[in-house]
Amino acid sequence: MSKVDFTITISILLAICALFAPSITAVITNRHQYKMRKLDLEYDMQIHYSDLIYRNKYDTYKTFLNIAGNYNLTSEYIRGYAEILAAAQNVLLLCDSLSKPLLLEFIDALNSCPRPAQSEYTLLLNKISSSFNRELSLLSMSSYNK
Repeated sequence: MSKVDFTITISILLAICALFAPSITAVITNRHQYKMRKLDLEYDMQIHYSDLIYRNKYDTYKTFLNIAGNYNLTSEYIRGYAEILAAAQNVLLLCDSLSKPLLLEFIDALNSCPRPAQSEYTLLLNKISSSFNRELSLLSMSSYNK
């Protein structure tokens, strides 16, 4: 039987490990960096999406409230009525379940009487405005908490 020299065997094993250790370390590091970058991009996308929704809702609600505020002040009821209904339909697409009944009540009030009483009109418009404010506040808080 031949005698095996353990020093040479151990040296060869250490040389092989020294060749592959940097490659294995690089693979592990790259995989971790890939996962971290992916999470970072997903987070950025969620924040961007939340900001986009907030801006879209804000602009739509602002347009509706401006048109609704001017409706009772103008003498052009037919054009104003068409504008306010178009703006209300846009808002219905975006509003939440708490704002929707108020908006539908507003549309019903306009349909029943093209020139509603100023106090009722203002009261209903204030309720809608408060509901929009609540909705936008919740949306902005949820985007900052992500």
